[in-house]
Amino acid sequence: MIQIVLLSCLISGMIMVGACNLTQAGEPTFLPTYVEMPYSQLVLEELNREVHTSRGISGCSLADLRPFGWKEVDSGLVDIRTPEDYANQVGSLYQEGYLDYQQTREEYSNRYQSIPEISYEEFLATCNVFPDVDFSRYSVLGYHATGTGCSVTFERHVYRDDQNKAILYEITVVEEGACGKDFDDRNLILVPRIPSDYIVDFSKTNRND
Repeated sequence: MIQIVLLSCLISGMIMVGACNLTQAGEPTFLPTYVEMPYSQLVLEELNREVHTSRGISGCSLADLRPFGWKEVDSGLVDIRTPEDYANQVGSLYQEGYLDYQQTREEYSNRYQSIPEISYEEFLATCNVFPDVDFSRYSVLGYHATGTGCSVTFERHVYRDDQNKAILYEITVVEEGACGKDFDDRNLILVPRIPSDYIVDFSKTNRND
């Protein structure tokens, strides 16, 4: 009987110690184990400048497109795992550009009368700078981020947690100087194919150097 009481006290003491350790640490003892993943930048193809200068196709340059124009992604977060979703997302960017092209043709008809009207499909084929992606091998992640300074760099890290089926895409915006210039980047990258049952978390911090 005495042994049972002592054992009970010992267990209770261990629980209390464990609870105190958790309280002091402020976080669980066992955190998800993230392993850093390799990635490559999604390199956009170079667009022939004659397309949107001498030919006058306004809205064709990537700079003309809304940075948050990804369909149903108002926060600038991009998580694409299928070719169908990729085509929809790219299309949503250029739909705005095509509307700009049509509006410009109407408002400045004298300037653009020598340019035949083109369909949206032709516009997309002419202006699209997004490369083909093999989604049997890769997924596309992106995080539109901004920074202010004399120069701004965007540090990217990707981590994978197989135990909890999670991916973490972490962006650090490094701002240098007090010039007040604005910089932005979509931070589009290719990562090894993400399984459909994994979640993707995004994290962004700003650092002044």
